[in-house]
Amino acid sequence: HQIASLLALAVFKLSRPAKLVYTAAESIMCTEKRHPFRMRFRTGATREGKLTALEAELVANTGAYASYGKAVVERALIHATGPYDVPHVSVTGSCFYTNTTPAGAMRGFGAPQAAFAVESQMDLLADKLGLDPYEFRLKNLFQPGSTTITDQVLRESVGARETLLALKPYYEEALAWAAKAKEDTGGSRKCGVGLSSIFFGIGEAGWRNPSRETIRLNAGGVIELLVGATDLGQGVFSTLAQIAAETLQIPGDCFVVVTPDTDITPSAGPTEASRQTLASGRAIQEAASALKGVLESCRFYEDDTGTFYDRLRRCHNMLLDKGLPTEFAGYFIPETKPIDKTGKGSPHLAYAFASILAQVEVNTASGIIKVLKLVLAHDVGRVINPLTLEGQIEGGAVMALGFALKEEFEPNVTQKWSSYKIPRTVDMPDMVTLFIESPTSEGPFGAKGIGEVPTVGPAAAIANAVARACGVRFARLPMLPERIKIN
Repeated sequence: HQIASLLALAVFKLSRPAKLVYTAAESIMCTEKRHPFRMRFRTGATREGKLTALEAELVANTGAYASYGKAVVERALIHATGPYDVPHVSVTGSCFYTNTTPAGAMRGFGAPQAAFAVESQMDLLADKLGLDPYEFRLKNLFQPGSTTITDQVLRESVGARETLLALKPYYEEALAWAAKAKEDTGGSRKCGVGLSSIFFGIGEAGWRNPSRETIRLNAGGVIELLVGATDLGQGVFSTLAQIAAETLQIPGDCFVVVTPDTDITPSAGPTEASRQTLASGRAIQEAASALKGVLESCRFYEDDTGTFYDRLRRCHNMLLDKGLPTEFAGYFIPETKPIDKTGKGSPHLAYAFASILAQVEVNTASGIIKVLKLVLAHDVGRVINPLTLEGQIEGGAVMALGFALKEEFEPNVTQKWSSYKIPRTVDMPDMVTLFIESPTSEGPFGAKGIGEVPTVGPAAAIANAVARACGVRFARLPMLPERIKIN
């Protein structure tokens, strides 16, 4: 946001386009980083394994500027119980300025940090109770009718249990693998299996950020989607086109996307908080439904002569002759409620859920952790585009791999890219993606969102796997080799 403000000022003063180019050192020093958190958690359960209480204190370092600090801490607090029914909860959060590099809304903003703490607690508590960590989680996961930390009742689209149940055969297979590895390897190579279950609120917490989208039938028989949603590579353009095509029952090659331009396209709100599939998807669905109504009045669906383009051209001309519009707008605004002073509210229209299984090998002599396999089960509401969905899930898991094992930024120390380690090709584990569909009535055809969700859970699952492999329980990320080496 600070960068955008500087550029806006330059454009205003100079009346011409402006571009800001950082050197590598300037980029590392000035751009926002994920918020470092210090967290204290206490969790209680009955002897039978039912969660009873959770108390947590979360402190975030927001650096030199506020940026998204408040929103990050708020989301961390909302997600501080994980996707679990906990009847008694007390959580507090603080965000402090420090004389360091500013922190901002890195993918997942606050949820990955909270999930690492919560899921570590779940394994520790399961061990204290002598329960299997899988069964302990399954016993406590949200179900329809459960209430969140903000007293929001989850009435539908609660796929938490289904994501964990989808892991069951993989979990049993992984346990057998770990037992066999223990017999075969010995020495400094230790193998372990870890789990995590997470949830993620779609959209900004309590902010009813709307989306507008427009559909236009042009003279050439092409349906134009005037899309204000920014595509960061996640595939929102193709997803919105698919939603429009499904609504209109017209082949996808009849559509063209007009990409964001403030002179042409309406405002769809920011591409953040995994909101565009739900919010802009609903808006485009509304616009497409309006167009479908006029196409029906033109008897488009009864006309089987010529190509789809021919039929759409005829409809366009008929609409002009009748003085009817050829452009239709869709609008969607989430019905959410901000969190009040008592901590109550309905901050998110829908929640995505996921469960992750990690298989790791730890070399206790060198401290090197190798993630061999990740099984990623995600409740996305409804699958719109399987290919982009798989890409989002696997790409998010790779980012989480860096969060868990490699990526550490130290102000005034990390000053060049060669000193900042990121996952490489040789670090990639086998990945299995599992799609769970638990539709929401709020989303287009039941879809929710996926953008941030895949980054939230893998680090916790990896940490739990490491603890089960070699008995070292990390309270700090990343899990660097020098922090695990066992003499």
